Amino acid sequence: AETLVLYLPMFAVWMYTSWAATLYAPTHPRARRMVIVVMLAGLFMNVSLTRAFADAAWVFVATFLGIQLGRTAWMLTTELDPLNHEHFVRTLVWLTATAPIWIAGAAVSSRLRLVVWGAAAAIDLTGTWLAHPLLHRRLRSERAEFGGEHLMERCRLFLLIALGETVVTPGVALATAPIRVTTLVSGTLAFTGTLSLWWLYFRAEPIAREHVSSSVDRIYASRMAVNGLLLIIAGLIALAAGNAMVIDHPSRDATVALVLMLAGGSAMFLLARTWYLRLVFGTAPRAGLLTVTVLAAVSAAALAASALVASLAVVAVLTGLVAVEHLKATDQSPSGSPTSSP
Repeated sequence: AETLVLYLPMFAVWMYTSWAATLYAPTHPRARRMVIVVMLAGLFMNVSLTRAFADAAWVFVATFLGIQLGRTAWMLTTELDPLNHEHFVRTLVWLTATAPIWIAGAAVSSRLRLVVWGAAAAIDLTGTWLAHPLLHRRLRSERAEFGGEHLMERCRLFLLIALGETVVTPGVALATAPIRVTTLVSGTLAFTGTLSLWWLYFRAEPIAREHVSSSVDRIYASRMAVNGLLLIIAGLIALAAGNAMVIDHPSRDATVALVLMLAGGSAMFLLARTWYLRLVFGTAPRAGLLTVTVLAAVSAAALAASALVASLAVVAVLTGLVAVEHLKATDQSPSGSPTSSP
């Protein structure tokens, strides 16, 4: 729960800064200064993460709010078009409304802090998901100019970092685990599962890029892509943590928490991917939905097995989906190369 509450503001800092840099020429000296200031504050925010629920709560809140409020206010001083200026005004209103809640969370005990910050993160997430509406009015962004291709490239790079983390986290666990057959098998399974998700994402990523670049409403298409990325990375974080647990104790009985991280993290990744492909094509890919259903069944059965068997079952489902999509793409392409359909 603490990881989720801290993940949401961390993602928000990256996403809002990337959005601002997309709107404002990143080569402009003012934009560079803004990014440098955000990087400096973000450094201390990252340092405080591991102790945010202990003695570093005020550092976390001060840097987080400083970045969010400061960058948004700065954007209002730039030469934005009326649509984006109104958007940042609304964003600032939402962020200002939740700031007292974040501050209050830093002032209470760590147990209560989780609840207070959870509420603040949920409100911020709602604002992000709905594009910060005010007074039941939404901005119309059809045909507005927006460099969606640049934002998609930033999403791609951020996803690569997250995928790298799904390799590094199990790698750290492998470095401290005894060299046994079960350790080697669990490490191989962790890598195979990550590789499967990597293939699934980058098979759909060109579709997302094309959709954003050709959309009449590039802002809306970009926003949906970012919302999907939030869920995808959350799933990857859960999967990486689950893989590390399996490597540490492969022979232990699978727990509910472990199964939720392995199967639930994978399912969240697939649901976010399926949801976005449905936005693009109007129908949800059946293979993805079927895989989520199979993962749910596997989750129930895995509770009666060891952690290693649970990992094996989840990876088998993921590699099965990869095989199905690869065969489908090959069959649909006259030349034998994958096509862009899901």
